[in-house]
Amino acid sequence: MKTTGRDVHGLLRSFYRLLFISLGVSMFLSYFIFFIPLNASFLREQENYFRNEVKIKASSDDHLILDFISSAEALGSRSVIKQQLVDYHRGAVGLRELRDYVQSRYADGASATRGLVGAGRFLPDGTMIATWGDGSIYARHAETTPGFYIYVENGALFALAVCQVQDKGTYLGYDACVFNASILLENKSEIVRSYVIQAAGSIDGPDGKHLYSVPIYQDRYLLLALPDDVIFRDATRKAFYFVTLYSCTLFLFISIFSYFTFYRFVKRIIDDHVRLIAKSEGLLAEKELILKEVHHRIKNNMNTISSLLSLQASVLPEPAAVAALADANNRIRSMSLLYDRLYRSLDYSELSVKDYLSTLVDEIVSNFPNSRNVTLEKHLQDFMLDAKRLQPLGIIVNELVTNTMKHAFRGRTSGVIAISATKTGNQVVVSLQDDGVGIADAPAPDQHSGFGLQLVNALARQLDGTILVEREHGTRIVLQFPT
Repeated sequence: MKTTGRDVHGLLRSFYRLLFISLGVSMFLSYFIFFIPLNASFLREQENYFRNEVKIKASSDDHLILDFISSAEALGSRSVIKQQLVDYHRGAVGLRELRDYVQSRYADGASATRGLVGAGRFLPDGTMIATWGDGSIYARHAETTPGFYIYVENGALFALAVCQVQDKGTYLGYDACVFNASILLENKSEIVRSYVIQAAGSIDGPDGKHLYSVPIYQDRYLLLALPDDVIFRDATRKAFYFVTLYSCTLFLFISIFSYFTFYRFVKRIIDDHVRLIAKSEGLLAEKELILKEVHHRIKNNMNTISSLLSLQASVLPEPAAVAALADANNRIRSMSLLYDRLYRSLDYSELSVKDYLSTLVDEIVSNFPNSRNVTLEKHLQDFMLDAKRLQPLGIIVNELVTNTMKHAFRGRTSGVIAISATKTGNQVVVSLQDDGVGIADAPAPDQHSGFGLQLVNALARQLDGTILVEREHGTRIVLQFPT
């Protein structure tokens, strides 16, 4: 029994439909039945891990704050200095004598205190009798009430501990110690993005879906933390791996089942089809490579010709000859631009009219000294044309724009050039309009003596097109041709 092409295609369609429907159903079921709850579970697990990490950090910060307070209290407990304060309050020593005695001894004790930035000892009335280190921070945040305070200065975190100095119930004064508290925000965790410490009662820190806060130091402050997004991506990835493993297992089972029930029957046909496709793709790739190389060589040859014309024009004394070579050079450059665009395009046989004409007109106008005084208005529909039609079209546009720049704005300081291109059905309409002095009165472009307009008419006939010239409010030239 001979198998027809229609039978083979029907079998192939049935086989692939079965495979893809099976895969789609398995992925759909896996996602809604397994992925969503697995993902939620893994996300909760990661969030609990993150919160435990923040709680451990909060406990560590509490101990560090107690260390700061203990260091400040130890600085005020030195008996020698305390005795001198007692004598001052009894009137046995004066203020100057007290300061001279306390300063050096207080500085010795402060310099040995770890993490201390600045410190000062004050009498109950606020009179400073000893200081050490940087006192500017305390000066900006002076506190006399015993306690612990946290401040941010220029992006750095500082802690202020104010401790009373007493002797047998007598209030002798207080110490104000400023510590470098950056260690409270030190982040050694791979799952925490950053920490912030704020006063309890308001959260003005970083906004985030998973922002978590833990109270520290007698609930007066909050430790705010943001998790690194990678932990949640890892949780989702983990859930995806589980679901993918299930789906692949299910798909493998379906594939094996399909192989033993159907695939062997059409395997030889499929293999032949694949070989034909591979051969066709190879030939197509080779053709595209050759075509790309041809466009590249044509572009290089045209650039060489353009360079030779420019060199020749630079040594000619006659202005007319120089102008003629410049016009020829512009025509060649319009064709060179076309092949350059074809070389760079994905499809080497056709181009976007909007992209090609827009670049071409910009390049032509920029070659003239009065280009800055001319306004370009482009109304270009985006459609494709093959290189066979784009080449004469590019030369026509080059001639029309060049003539407009040369003659339309004589005696004027500014002008407007409007170019449009549209495609309706199988008809392409390209128009060029200016608000200049207008073209000389003649029935048609082919009746002008200039070579440029004669060339335009010849190329229009090559495109099987027509040219219409309108002379109202400047000049408007309309080219229409079939695709």
